[in-house]
Amino acid sequence: MRVLLTSGGTKVPIDRVRSITNMSRGTFGAKIARQFLLFPDVSLTYLGAKEFRMPFSIHEDFAESEGYDAIQTVVDRAVQYANCAERYRQITYKTFDDYANRLRECLNLPTNMLPDVVVLTAAVSDYVVSNPIDGKVRSRDDLEIQLEKAPKLIREIKERHPNCKLIGFKLLVDSNDEELILAAQDSIKKNGCDLVVANDLRDIRAGKHRLLLVSDDAVKEYHSNPYDPEYLANVVAKESHKLGQT
Repeated sequence: MRVLLTSGGTKVPIDRVRSITNMSRGTFGAKIARQFLLFPDVSLTYLGAKEFRMPFSIHEDFAESEGYDAIQTVVDRAVQYANCAERYRQITYKTFDDYANRLRECLNLPTNMLPDVVVLTAAVSDYVVSNPIDGKVRSRDDLEIQLEKAPKLIREIKERHPNCKLIGFKLLVDSNDEELILAAQDSIKKNGCDLVVANDLRDIRAGKHRLLLVSDDAVKEYHSNPYDPEYLANVVAKESHKLGQT
């Protein structure tokens, strides 16, 4: 099974040293990628933001963590990579345009190389700067930024590759369940998603991550497990893998 998974946040340049981005760090996407690779039949392409979390990167502050735990994480990550390196491919991007180009390249392949499952966890910019500066805006100058709607890349997936299984993500802020479900169902209708992972920023920041998995005919609710930090990533990988087998 070939899986394409995107993760991280896209940057929109204002000038050559400044950009607009979002709070995503790619942590959850990296976790999902590692869970996918536990399936021996999966070959995974990871399209990730260059300066953000990667599935096999390590970000540890020994001053804020137990030294043994941090070292064990390094060992575990290295062992998993060694066991799946032949089934793993990593592509990086920086800006929205980079992301769009790399994503389209991954979908413009011979039929026998196209992904069976596409999982879009990347937090993609809704707007781009229409008047970026080719240089650096001086701090003493006034600056007016013109924004315009970015193309909806998720809508291109099924247009380019109608036979894949598409898993989208929907994040809202201070929403109720009805709003979350309606937003997910709208993505199913407009973007052709087979499954949408819906959550609210409020739950993430409260440290009690909760997901709604929304499909055409069902809504399933899952909560984070304090004893297993990989639990929700495992749920998403398993449900997506199951879709890819149908």
